Amino acid sequence: MTSSEFLQQLAANLQSLQEEERASAMAYYHEYFEEAGEENEAEAVERLGSPQSVAERIIREIGAESVQQNAAPKPEAGPKPAPAASYDYSAAAPVQKDSTGRTILAVVLILLTMPFWCAIPIVWFTIVLLLVVLPVSLGCAGIGAVVQSAFTFIFGNIMGGMWDMGGGLFLIGFVMLTWYPCFKLAKLMTVGFGKMCTGIFKFLSGKE
Repeated sequence: MTSSEFLQQLAANLQSLQEEERASAMAYYHEYFEEAGEENEAEAVERLGSPQSVAERIIREIGAESVQQNAAPKPEAGPKPAPAASYDYSAAAPVQKDSTGRTILAVVLILLTMPFWCAIPIVWFTIVLLLVVLPVSLGCAGIGAVVQSAFTFIFGNIMGGMWDMGGGLFLIGFVMLTWYPCFKLAKLMTVGFGKMCTGIFKFLSGKE
């Protein structure tokens, strides 16, 4: 949602207010988006929430203040009391945090620990590759040994054929027992690596 769409929907949801109150609220949010700038427009809209919820908070607070002022005793003489709806619209607009300093600090720390951060993806890739390739390699070796044992039996080498057959069956059985844990471990490591990268990106961009 763009800032223009947000303001249009907000104005439509504030029709129950008096013209002066509605104009004051709209002026505040126009200024809010101008200060945020076009580059931060999407984040500014996201921080505010839906136009309906913002309008509900404004109407609720203005209504509560109007009730309090109406309930107060009227002075017999003196200047005209201030109009109702002295609502602080900033309560409905979250304060944008300046994350520039934190971003600079994080970049400096990453540069200082660059060897460590470079090693992490290399280690991750190596371990995941081994977890995926090793069961496949052992399975292929086991099948190859079983096939070789058949030819060994044909050529009359019974002991050699039994040895190849036993070794091949052992490798096949070992792969059948270990392929699923290896797959799960590789998946967990990949998910964890992705979450770590996402967390670093959110930290640097200032998004909690």
